Parts: sequence; structure tokens; C-alpha cells
Amino acid sequence: MTNILGWIVFAAIMAGIWGLFGEGLSASKIGRGDPLAVSFTEKKAAVTAIRITDVRGTMLLKLSGETWVRNAGGAVNSGAVQGLLDGLAASERREPKIGNTLRGARDDLESDDPTTLALMDASGKVIFAVTLGLHIPAVDGTSLTYALVDGEEKAWLVSHLPPLSSDPQSWAE
Repeated sequence: MTNILGWIVFAAIMAGIWGLFGEGLSASKIGRGDPLAVSFTEKKAAVTAIRITDVRGTMLLKLSGETWVRNAGGAVNSGAVQGLLDGLAASERREPKIGNTLRGARDDLESDDPTTLALMDASGKVIFAVTLGLHIPAVDGTSLTYALVDGEEKAWLVSHLPPLSSDPQSWAE
């Protein structure tokens, strides 16, 4: 009887440990070191349109054959587009922005004029969308940017993202 009771107590303790720590190990939890755009590397090839919206307006970049073009016409610097896509794929969450919870996550972007980025596939479906705030360049060529992924409740300080603008000159060849 004592042996059975021992196994029952052991099972209860293990169930308690699983309940406390099992969820914390879930792959659905996002934390430091995780990419900004989870599973973006697999979706990167499907991107055929990029929409950038800021206080200056909206810039729509579309893939036409092998060339990226602006909505207003004219070729786009494909290196800049590739740099953006590569930056998103390499991005890493560094620190969660812990601000005033009464203000909301969008206010944690440390910017009065945030930039919204949406990546779309050929059907126009948004693959990934994020609102970007203050961009902090570093001397060594790296940078940090405050970012809030659509559907998430917490802004993050993220590495590897280039500065974005809807200004056509920043995308010109």
C-alpha cells in the first residue's frame, strides 16, 4: 500500500512540475533571441509586394518579373529590397519594451511617427506586418529598432532592421 501511495505522490508532483514549467518551454512563447518575424525565412520567397506607410505617405513596391518597381512607376534598388528582406530574416528580439501599460504597446515604439511595414504574397494576402518606431544606428554598422508585430501585445527592441521610409528617393536605383 505504501508503494502505491508513493507512486501516486510522485505522479502528482511530476504533474505539478509539468504544469508550472511545461508551458514555459512551449515553442509558441516568444522571447529574447527569437526572430522578429517567426518562420519568415520560409515565407521570404513568397513576398511579391511591400507596403511602407509613414507620415509622408505610402510606398508600394511590387515584384514585376525579376524587377522591383514602385507604385508610382520606376525601378527600385533591388539591393535595398533584398537588404530589407534579409534584415527581417536575420532580425533578433533583444529586449522587450517595458513601458507604461496604460499607454499601450504602440506608444512603446518611442516615435511620434512610426512606420508600418506589410509584406504581401501574389494574392495580396499580408504575410507579415509590423509597426516600427525609433531606429538607433550604431557605429559598427548594426542597428536597433523598436518594433511591434501585428497581433502581438508587446513591443521589442530588435536588431538587423534597416531604416525605412516611404520616400521614393530612398528606394530609387
